[in-house]
Amino acid sequence: AGTAASISAVPPAQWNAVTVQRFLKTKGLEELCVTFQQQGVTGPVLMSLTEQDLESNLGIKKFGLRRQLALAIQELRRGSFSSNGGGRSGGSQAAPAAAAARPGGAS
Repeated sequence: AGTAASISAVPPAQWNAVTVQRFLKTKGLEELCVTFQQQGVTGPVLMSLTEQDLESNLGIKKFGLRRQLALAIQELRRGSFSSNGGGRSGGSQAAPAAAAARPGGAS
């Protein structure tokens, strides 16, 4: 639980290779850790990966793994990283704040 909070406290663009591996573990993708370590994948590199990169450059042949990781990267790009209910602090307040900010929400 503390791992997810410590990961989300730092923006992905500042992650080092060790933090990327922690992220993979929180997403149930620990089998990719060795590959990512060998390839020196840091946060900025992770954020730039495409599914084609995952298959061609990193050799991830299993479609399910590639798609799981691609979806997790999409979450990071949207700034909505969470793991097992953890994630960004204040995340539980985001939905009500968004609803209150919506024009015409309560007229």
